[in-house]
Amino acid sequence: MTSIYGLKLHWERYGGKSRQYTKQLDASDFESRAFFTKLQARELRKLLDHAYHTTEHYRTLFDGVGLRPSDIASPGDLKKIPILEKGQIARNPKAFLSNAFRSAGLSKIYTSGTTGSPLTVFYDQSSRRKNYAFFNRVRRWRGTKVGHRRATLYGRTIIPLRQKGPPFWRYDFAEKNLLFSSYHMSPDNLPYYYDKLCEFQPIEIRGYPSSLYSLARHMTKNGLSDIRPRAIFTTAETLFKSTRETIEHAFQCDITDTYGCTEMAFYITQCEYGTYHAHPEYGIIETVDSDGNSVTSRRGELVCTGFINYAMPLIRYKVGDTLAIMEGDCRCGRQSPIIGEIHGRTDDIILTPDGRPVGRLDPVFKGGLGIKEAQIIQTRRDEILFRIVKDEGYSSNDLEFLTLQLRKRIGNTMRIKFEFVPEIKRDKNGKFRSVISLIGSSHMDASELKFWD
Repeated sequence: MTSIYGLKLHWERYGGKSRQYTKQLDASDFESRAFFTKLQARELRKLLDHAYHTTEHYRTLFDGVGLRPSDIASPGDLKKIPILEKGQIARNPKAFLSNAFRSAGLSKIYTSGTTGSPLTVFYDQSSRRKNYAFFNRVRRWRGTKVGHRRATLYGRTIIPLRQKGPPFWRYDFAEKNLLFSSYHMSPDNLPYYYDKLCEFQPIEIRGYPSSLYSLARHMTKNGLSDIRPRAIFTTAETLFKSTRETIEHAFQCDITDTYGCTEMAFYITQCEYGTYHAHPEYGIIETVDSDGNSVTSRRGELVCTGFINYAMPLIRYKVGDTLAIMEGDCRCGRQSPIIGEIHGRTDDIILTPDGRPVGRLDPVFKGGLGIKEAQIIQTRRDEILFRIVKDEGYSSNDLEFLTLQLRKRIGNTMRIKFEFVPEIKRDKNGKFRSVISLIGSSHMDASELKFWD
């Protein structure tokens, strides 16, 4: 069944015009800044014309502020358009849908991002394939490609949590992908993970930093070094320096960190020299201060205009993370924008009583439920508090679903408390933390964590 589903995914990701998209990206990889400036201006004009004439939101917005698509001639003119907040989409996602697409032909996916506010995202098949073409570009930078053996350690619930012994994995023949459960990585189980990876010898490994870090610590502690992938790709969590060093040392392989969003609004990845680059063919990124004014070469809030999802175009969308767009050149020779510090995706790690570190718990409250915001707090080693801000349409079924999803990940040894609140407070810097641990230093940057030993 895993392979049958993998065959479906393979077609969705790499069918249709995927090869054409790949060739286009190959051709533009080392183009000049002037080329990308012209490309973004052209793509922006096409996007604005499409959004104005086919979506309710942008037609109403432009008419309301007295704008026409032709008034935006270049990325520098984007400041004429008001910034789009996540809450506007959450309240009425269908207002952003393009009537150029049949709704029956669209897929939808839910995201919580780093703001804790669930969001429903619609996309068409072409958008999905374009998105994967960008990831495959980065794979080629690191010498891997579609069809190479790979292992993944993400937050998929592929194994029942009650299962105590191996196998903690499933193999997808269609994608040549060995999928590991990231929810069974207790100290007692890590030897099984290592032995299976040694047997499989993946050419590339993908995973959450927290999952890879757990395995890397086990390898280093026990002097294990027989897993030698050609490339390691991380995503979804902030990759701290010490986490990177531990993983790279254990596997003797450089990490390529990738940074994007389910909304398909931007894509940032590391090149072979470790520099973060934004992919200009994917969309336009801006950084703004708290008043919405553009900032350069220093940290600002990320605002994006995506080029690849015409089914649900997002223009000047504030993602909820902060970063810095830097001046200068990279040794790799690519002229795409260089990104400095990336601040976001920083979730604490929940530690279960049996010593399993569980990262990225926020997917349990992605969109599709009657929840406006949610936050998980570990108050004790055997207890978590789930704070919920109800939205219209909330029902007791939502609570049952949340409990089930949490149990799949943390098991039955922890108490779950639910607290309904009118709002969830932000940190001093205004950022929302969807998962918080109060039982000690639990960020993956804390190399002194005792439960790894």
